[in-house]
Amino acid sequence: MMLNRGRLMGFTLLELAAALSLIGVVGLSFAHLYLTSQQQLTQAVLIESTQAEAAIALEHIKRQLLQAVAVIVPAEGENPPPSTMNFQIRRRVGGSLMNAQYRRLLDGSLQYSEVPQDQSAQWTNIGRNIAAITFTRNSQSRLTVNIRATAGSGGGARTTKEQAVIGLVGVP
Repeated sequence: MMLNRGRLMGFTLLELAAALSLIGVVGLSFAHLYLTSQQQLTQAVLIESTQAEAAIALEHIKRQLLQAVAVIVPAEGENPPPSTMNFQIRRRVGGSLMNAQYRRLLDGSLQYSEVPQDQSAQWTNIGRNIAAITFTRNSQSRLTVNIRATAGSGGGARTTKEQAVIGLVGVP
């Protein structure tokens, strides 16, 4: 067996091109995997935050309704225009009658105000991305509240629904 002493040991241009192509394909695969997982994570966070917003808003409404002495809600099943969604809860706080009021704005914000009857409302944001709130009176003493929250837009929009059936004690 004879060795060719004139030929240098190393890689040919073809071998280098094949190796670089393989490294490039593997690198692009990892980049695609990373970007896909980032998109999935963003969607999961969006869904989670939307569910949390709806749950917090529903819990806030539920707590107020459980203390109510009078409830004025939109007609059964009605979802008023976004800019005018109001309902009132009258409850006693330390002997005085308070008006608790909610409104949903065009941008999906849910706002809350609680003031004595003779004062004007000062609004506090308690939720975002609220698409709809509906009320159904099951009986004189039971009310079902549904909240639908939507985050994102177009094909990436995510919707969640929260529901509570609330027993109204002492409400006429």
